[in-house]
Amino acid sequence: MLNNLVRHQWRKLFPILQKKVPTLYGTKIFSLLDKAALVFHSLYENNNYDPNYNGERWLLHRIRKLNPQIIFDVGANKGTYSQIILRECPNAQIYAFEPIPEVFTSLKNNIAGQSNIKIFKEALSDKTGEIILFYDNKNDGNTSAVRGVQDSVHSLKSYQEILCKTHRLDEFCSIHEISSIDLLKIDVEGYESNVLKGADNLIRSRKIKIIQIEYGKANLFSKYFIHDYFSDYGKDYLIGKLFPKGIKWFESYKTELDDLLGPNLILVRRNETELIKFLSINKNTINI
Repeated sequence: MLNNLVRHQWRKLFPILQKKVPTLYGTKIFSLLDKAALVFHSLYENNNYDPNYNGERWLLHRIRKLNPQIIFDVGANKGTYSQIILRECPNAQIYAFEPIPEVFTSLKNNIAGQSNIKIFKEALSDKTGEIILFYDNKNDGNTSAVRGVQDSVHSLKSYQEILCKTHRLDEFCSIHEISSIDLLKIDVEGYESNVLKGADNLIRSRKIKIIQIEYGKANLFSKYFIHDYFSDYGKDYLIGKLFPKGIKWFESYKTELDDLLGPNLILVRRNETELIKFLSINKNTINI
């Protein structure tokens, strides 16, 4: 009853606010209120890139109970995420990829002595060969293969162009005799969709169970959005957003989802119904 009353009053109030509030644009108090609202919304939507607090560590801790065997860390950088995998899923075999030579050296030093992690000085892509990466040694976590990301997203005035070796994930797994992947984590600054295109055979043959993809403003320059993930993968995978204590699943695509507020999307095969429930935030019910 109370909810109905509130909704009724809001429907009456909203048209008035819709007319009056824009007339106050530029006034100091409303400008501050607008900024505060944007900051709160960003916080509420988990626009946080620290893997220890944004749900990435939670996800690894959660799937530990499922005893994952193979985890890929694509865009490993200096190894922060791989080190979390080692702690949360100690029985998993990790394959970590970092194509920038000096960053690869740091990765190698940081995970030295770990027998269950293999590292590769190359990138994954939609083709096997070479690719140009835009790299700044003072901001090595922002390396991208997508032109425009460094300039507009990260406001970098200068950076290097480095030619790096690439493999398609399908080909890499064939070479290394990897038949399936439990978790494929991709953090490559807007180039995530290209990595997935290189895994087409694995995806079509249902060999990748969980996919974690970084999503944010870099997608403006890769021109690949949540709408595209739904179009290309929504039939086989349920798509959701990762939060600190669970995943909010999207039942269908709505334009409001493409808000460019990251950090991570999760894709889980639709036939993994128990896993989907196991990872859901607040046990939210959905039609799979």
